[in-house]
Parts: sequence; C-alpha cells; structure tokens
Amino acid sequence: MTLEQLADEAHQRVAAAAARVPLGKLTAQALDAAVVPGFPVERALAAPGLSFIGEVSLAVRSDALVATDFQRGGAVAIAVTTGSNYVLDRDQPLIDTTAGVTVPVIWQDCFVDPYQVYLARQAGASAIRLVPAILGDESLADLIECADQLGLTGVVEVFGKAEIDRSVKTGARVIGLNLLTPSDASVDLGRLAQLRAFVPPDRIVVVQSDIATVAAAADLATVGVDAVVVGPALRRTPDWIGLLQAMRAATAEARRPAYTVNLTDWARPDRPLPASPTPAELVVAVPDGLDVMIGGISRDEDVASLNEALPDYAGFAFHSADRHQIDLPTALRLRAGLDQRVATVGVFVDAEVTQVIDAVNAGAVSVVQLCGQEDEDYLAELRAGLATTLVIKAVDVGQASDIGR
Repeated sequence: MTLEQLADEAHQRVAAAAARVPLGKLTAQALDAAVVPGFPVERALAAPGLSFIGEVSLAVRSDALVATDFQRGGAVAIAVTTGSNYVLDRDQPLIDTTAGVTVPVIWQDCFVDPYQVYLARQAGASAIRLVPAILGDESLADLIECADQLGLTGVVEVFGKAEIDRSVKTGARVIGLNLLTPSDASVDLGRLAQLRAFVPPDRIVVVQSDIATVAAAADLATVGVDAVVVGPALRRTPDWIGLLQAMRAATAEARRPAYTVNLTDWARPDRPLPASPTPAELVVAVPDGLDVMIGGISRDEDVASLNEALPDYAGFAFHSADRHQIDLPTALRLRAGLDQRVATVGVFVDAEVTQVIDAVNAGAVSVVQLCGQEDEDYLAELRAGLATTLVIKAVDVGQASDIGR
C-alpha cells in the first residue's frame, strides 16, 4: 500500500471505531486509564548510553511472546506495530502483547486522528509514532499537542531534511530517522550523520534500523544518536538476548552531558534568593544539548517555578541531611503538580532499598541518585528491583584512582 492508501484506510478505521465508541465516551475511558507521569519514553531514551527499542508486530503471531524477552535483554521500550487488520477500539491484543512488560510502550500505527491518541492512552501506551509524510503541518501539530495533553510522547518518523524541519517547527521532541535500505535493512551512516546535524541538540534522536551486530551498534553510537530500534534481524541470531545485552554494554559509554543546579545553595545567608537567577533564567542560560536538573524541590512554589522554566529534571531529597527533605506523600503531591515534561530524580543517602523501590514504583520519581556509601551488594539488590530505572551513583573524587569507582 502507498502512504496515501494507508492514510485513507486509517481514516476509515477511525470512522468505524467512532461509530461503535463515540469520542466522548472514549475520552472518559482514556482519562480514567493510568499513565506514568513524566513522559517515560523520553526519559528512557535520554538515559546514558545508546538505548535500544525492541520492535514487535501484531501481524506476526510469535511476536506477542517476545516483548518480555526484549526487556530482559535490556530494551528500554517496546514498539508495537499494528496495521490495517487491527480493530482500533478493541485494544486487548496490544495489552496482551505487552503483558508483563514494565518498560514503556510505543504504539506504531498510522495515526491520522486525535481519536487514535485517546485509544493509545486507554490501551496503556506511553508514546505514539507519527509520520509527517501522511500528515499536513496542522494535523501533525494537533496530534503532538493532543499527545502532550494526555501525557504521551509523539515519536515523529522522518525520511529527510524537509520532514525534520517540519517536525521541529511543530514541537516534536523525539525525532525518528528512518534510513533503512530496502535491500538489506542496513543504515547508511554517512547519510545518518548528515541528517543528524539538522536535528537540534535538545531533541532526542531515534534511528529505525534492523542491526544485529555489536559493531553496528557501536557505529551508531559514534554518530550521536540516542536510541535505535531493533527487531527481526536481531532475533534471527543465536542467543539474541545475550547479543542485545552485549550491544548495550558496548555502547554504554555514549553519554549526554548534564548541568546541575541545587536550590539549596540559593538560600545561603551570603547568597540571598532575590539576587539569584530564577529557574527560567538558569534554563535559558544553559547551552543547547545539556540537560538541566534543579534540586531541593519541596514546596508548591517550587513546582510553579519549574512549570514555567521546564528543566529536564527536578530533584526530591529523601535524606535527613538535606533541610529540604520530603517524604513520599509529599513527593507524590509535588509530582502530580509538575508538568509531565519534567522528570523527577529521587536523591537518597544510605536509604533502605525498599524505600528507593517504593518511591519509583509509586510514581514519585523516575531516576534514582545515590549519594551515600552504597556498595556493590546494595546496587545489585537495587538493580534487581529496578531493572530498567536509571540509577546514578555519586562518588567523592579526590584523586585519579577515584574515577575507577
């Protein structure tokens, strides 16, 4: 089918679904569905290292069995592809395919109408794929805005510079570069590097590929992309789960720089708060391509400031040494008031492992920062309970040997 035919067919499926379940009823059902705050797909893809997205298709019956295997191999998200034979208002196959998966799900269908975005929210997806080639600028912007309002990420899949420019202008935060060579599903690294240069550094870049070697993953990491989609070619290799783990290990050093500002420093007697920059001024001052975390968030007034500034991360202190310490109920209240585009970091000092896990599972924080004397055994126990959560371990660096820690 051509792209135009796919779009026409999608409109027909939307009309049929809306006749069975009107938009008003669907909206109520979607808003009642649980959603992980903070745009989890974006957090996962922006984590240190090259991230991997496991792709499964509902058109392939066996794919319904491998989503959990992708997660076991280290995939930070699952992309579920549906097509013309998928009945839009019956989302059980999507739910069944991702049963047991705790990483976020990207729904890859031919999205042409906001009705489908509400269906995605109802079905438990955290992101949707949007294709500018079948959408006008207004429709693309409307779908991105609808997804934002529902707490979903629009992953915009492009095929060239013109579509990159259109996507950036409509506010897309995640750009998917589809450079697959039809003959062998390879990626032209030279063309990838050229197109990557047209994407602003503050956007997340995903490459649609079908790589199946550690060398290919390392090559992609050198181009400066954040994530890669892997699928059938990987799964045709022996011990593909082990191969995926090896690909992750080989690209773990690809890192995004960060700039951290702690609000606790602002309130020192020798540095009055009025003389300090506002969060909005700090965020604007940070160079493009750097992530911003503002910590010490403990008041509703802090939340209001962050919603204006929109840093990448907000820090919650859960340890008694910080005078801005908060408990879990307070963190949940502040998280609920924060713009979903701001991810939350929980700062812990020698806390019980269960306290850290509870904070993540409750939805208060999505990133963990450890600032105490946590040892390898502690980290192993924590990782067993939070296999896909980004964990940052702070260490005191006083001499060169400390870097090895």
